[in-house]
Amino acid sequence: MSDERGYTLVELLIGMVVGLVVLAAILAMVRVATGNQNRVSSHVIANQRGRPAMNRIVDRLHAACVSSGLAPVRAGSDDDSLIVWSQAGDAVNPVPDEYTISLSGGVLTETVAPGTGTEPSNWAFGSASEPVQIVDGVSTAEVGEPPEAVPPFRYFAYEGGQVASTPLSTPLSEESAATVVEVDVAFAVAPSAGAVSDPSAIVTLTASATLRIEPASEDSSETNLPCV
Repeated sequence: MSDERGYTLVELLIGMVVGLVVLAAILAMVRVATGNQNRVSSHVIANQRGRPAMNRIVDRLHAACVSSGLAPVRAGSDDDSLIVWSQAGDAVNPVPDEYTISLSGGVLTETVAPGTGTEPSNWAFGSASEPVQIVDGVSTAEVGEPPEAVPPFRYFAYEGGQVASTPLSTPLSEESAATVVEVDVAFAVAPSAGAVSDPSAIVTLTASATLRIEPASEDSSETNLPCV
């Protein structure tokens, strides 16, 4: 006589419940893994968009000391706009161009006014070009702990041989611009120009450029100027 034993209805229901619990756990893990993957991908995209922009700004600053003792950061620079004389190349006496890098409406742009002349005393600058977009989807950065909003551009002078902890007031005057020896740059970049649903996908980029060739003097009576 064949064995007619089988599963009872209760056993079937328990098996189904256990199967559903296991399936739910698997789906939850897949959802978390997918979310983490998307977040990492967004971070990579944002970094790829923002890093070239930061490198471009820092390169302009690193090529700013074209003449000893000449202030490369110009009067009128403020929290959202950097005006700098800069020129790269191997010329003995390079003639700088005047670059204006600005943040407005979530977009970083750059204009350039070509320089002409032979000596700083007779340098002249032509009309500025149309603004060129460097990167969009840009917002104010928050740095430190606890996080504190900082402007895109901050300007510092020396105080007793050390870079001052407090930035110079902006917009820079002719007098204060002549003392700028360090520029701090900070901004946040989203993976796209549109609205971002996940704030954690935004990447904050910071950099600092020193406009001084020789070490600063600690003599409080001496003014440490840039590009010396």
